Amino acid sequence: MTVLLAAAAPNLFQVIVLPLLLLATCWMLWQWLVHRRRRLAAGTLVLLCAMIGVANPGLTTSVASTVGIGRGTDLVVYITAFALIGVTFAMLAMHRRSRMEITELTRQLALRELPPSPVAPGDATTAERV
Repeated sequence: MTVLLAAAAPNLFQVIVLPLLLLATCWMLWQWLVHRRRRLAAGTLVLLCAMIGVANPGLTTSVASTVGIGRGTDLVVYITAFALIGVTFAMLAMHRRSRMEITELTRQLALRELPPSPVAPGDATTAERV
């Protein structure tokens, strides 16, 4: 429990990174709440976790040992690797959807620009048949 409540003087990394993370978190939270960009909720959560981890590095070690991982750094690397895999698959799905939409739009434009089909002299039009 002493790891969670450690109040050591901040190091240079914490002094530089924590304000940057705080600014990024506030901006993302504002975008999420004011502009209703729901996709930023996960990013806001990630930034909050990063702030907590940078502010109290011993906490990541405690969480890592709780889940059976030796070091907090390993836990962060594993989480980052899984997040990267998830983001990669999401980006591939978005790219595939975009390609399909472009194909459909191109098909519709091509059909719209087709010249009217010529009518042979012996063919009856629909108006003449009725």
